[in-house]
Amino acid sequence: MKWLLLVLLVACSGEKGSSPRKPATEQTPESTPAPTPPRTRPRPQPPVSQSCVPGGLPQQHVRAVDYLSFPNFGYRGVGRCRGHAILSQKLLLLLRFEPNQGTLWNCDTDPVACRQDIRAVIDSVEENKVVVVPGFTSLAEFSAHPVVETILRARIISYGSRYSASRLPLPGNESRSVLVFKEALRRVGLHQIPYLALNGVEVGNHGVLAYAESEKDGQRVLCVRDPNIVPAQGREECDNYFFQDGENVRYVRYARPEDVVSIELTDDEDRRTSEYRRTLCK
Repeated sequence: MKWLLLVLLVACSGEKGSSPRKPATEQTPESTPAPTPPRTRPRPQPPVSQSCVPGGLPQQHVRAVDYLSFPNFGYRGVGRCRGHAILSQKLLLLLRFEPNQGTLWNCDTDPVACRQDIRAVIDSVEENKVVVVPGFTSLAEFSAHPVVETILRARIISYGSRYSASRLPLPGNESRSVLVFKEALRRVGLHQIPYLALNGVEVGNHGVLAYAESEKDGQRVLCVRDPNIVPAQGREECDNYFFQDGENVRYVRYARPEDVVSIELTDDEDRRTSEYRRTLCK
């Protein structure tokens, strides 16, 4: 099958209920306060590689409390759902939290070192390294730290809204969206968290992460993490999901209108998964 090269523009719009704040920018203080006592710093570590099934990832690293605590936001008139989702994917899989191993940093008394440490965490994750972060219990708690949020927002902005990718060839005679839906279900069964691009009348152009299979009213559904929606109950509980309706795929979202959507899966997702497997699997 010939692959089709797509030039995708993910122009995610900020929805009602998303964060009203403008994305913060990093600031470097004019003067450096007096040094603080030594602290426990985040550190890259050699991962404990595990046996993974072909194409799979380790199971236990996908937790319901690991999500970004702030929603997708607009920057220069364009929403940043793609950057939000892909950075979330990396952080979900590669950060480890040790809440009982000392304090992480004190950004009030040593802001320069604080920002250096946070940037080092994100840089290591972007290089597909596992990083242990002391002093926090989850990605939700970590990303709620105001300086961490500022730096994460700046990193999300760095992901372009326009990018080129080839859509993955999938066997079968059903509609493209149904084929992608079934392939995403297969991938979450392998403990992957695939990024899916979608479009619908209500949701517009958007991007989400699929993370689990569940059942709603006897219907097989694909649970997704939506960058526009921070879990109201403090953990992901499949409040947002896709389900098949004949040759269509429908999207149910928390406190938002249901929508018929087209969904797509492209080859850059396979590249990211291969990199995760090199880091996490034997």
